[in-house]
Amino acid sequence: MAELEVRHEFLTLDRLDPTDQFAAKQSAYVVLGYPTVLSGPGPTVFSTNGMLFGGLKYSGDPSLIRDFTPDVHVAIEWSDVGMVDLDGIRQSLPEPGGISGGAIWRTIESGDGLIRPRLVGLVQRWEKKPSVIIGTQIEYALGLIWRSLPGTAAVMNLQL
Repeated sequence: MAELEVRHEFLTLDRLDPTDQFAAKQSAYVVLGYPTVLSGPGPTVFSTNGMLFGGLKYSGDPSLIRDFTPDVHVAIEWSDVGMVDLDGIRQSLPEPGGISGGAIWRTIESGDGLIRPRLVGLVQRWEKKPSVIIGTQIEYALGLIWRSLPGTAAVMNLQL
């Protein structure tokens, strides 16, 4: 446990936003995943290379996205137009295929000027037209936990 705590930070309930409640405010979203084109089997070991992408919530017509329900899903615009690295050199994003299960975070600026990220969804898929990352809102993952471990419901409800 001590080794794990040194290398990783545990996600606690106060870092979740099950209903993406601040979505009405303009926020930046960050998607984290492991695209297939960056990861895979090597000669001796399987490598996983993560990708972090920032974008805005999709503001187009939801009916243009297949199997999309705004009350269940979150859609983040996927574009590398105007993207540059820290040296100002134009960059292209890899295709995001394979990032399903990755996290979608919304950044929230708190009153003290700090950015407080909140987990709002888990990546489900990538759509090319319109170019969006689709995620399932985290409240549905919490529902699975509640049904599987009924004793957790009271603790989660108290916290959230």
